[in-house]
Amino acid sequence: GAGINYLSSNLLFIVGYPYDQWFTACFGFEVILVYIGDHGREVLAHKPRDHYLWRQPQPRQQNGWISSIAAAIPSLGVSDGGSGKKKNGEANQLTFNDIAPFLVTSRASLRDVSKRLPEGVDIDIRRFRPNIVVDDDPNSSNGEEKLAAWEEDYWGELSVSRGGTSEEHRLALTANCGRCVSINVDLEKGRPSEGESGIVLKKLMADRRVDEGNKYAPVFGRYAFLAPSKEGDDGDGDDVVEIAVGDEIRVTKRLSYRDEWAWPKY
Repeated sequence: GAGINYLSSNLLFIVGYPYDQWFTACFGFEVILVYIGDHGREVLAHKPRDHYLWRQPQPRQQNGWISSIAAAIPSLGVSDGGSGKKKNGEANQLTFNDIAPFLVTSRASLRDVSKRLPEGVDIDIRRFRPNIVVDDDPNSSNGEEKLAAWEEDYWGELSVSRGGTSEEHRLALTANCGRCVSINVDLEKGRPSEGESGIVLKKLMADRRVDEGNKYAPVFGRYAFLAPSKEGDDGDGDDVVEIAVGDEIRVTKRLSYRDEWAWPKY
């Protein structure tokens, strides 16, 4: 997902034993404090600059939901030795994640997953490791359109805004997230779950292998990047923006097809 999928030792600075011990005492389990510095690597697959938001301005439609979300959104560039300036040609870099900075999922799709399990057994959204989770507005009227399971497969762009302000940010959704056996793991015990909640991946295999470029992995969620804030912006600014639980999500671009996963060819 968009979380920490691996750590490469040549990217990290180990801060030191006294700091590790302090955090270990606070959390109650062993913690190692590391600093990633200014290192990063190029985005390998589904680079944001291949997304239409970087190629041309598009009119946006106005339908969406209130989200259940919490995240801080970094810019795409990399800093130049702490100066705050971007190195030429080094935009679209990743630092502490695998495919993209953000993974967007929906509660509607999670509910569909839970329906595949015995009555009374629910799946924890954390198993899918998203950092942005979208849901219906709990204060909306019954007549409003409801979020349907798996419709995020066709989302191309989202806007995020906060009620009572003019602040708005855009997310470019660039690829589907194909899943692996990690979604079968009991997060409390750190090992595969017992019973049917330990075969969630198998249950999704039946009808969620929907990406022709990644045909053996069921899809749950979409990878996303922070898009340029306005026309003419290159998306490499130094600003860090924040979004929070309760902010409004609008689907401002829908696709008529599902994205197809592809690693770059060298």
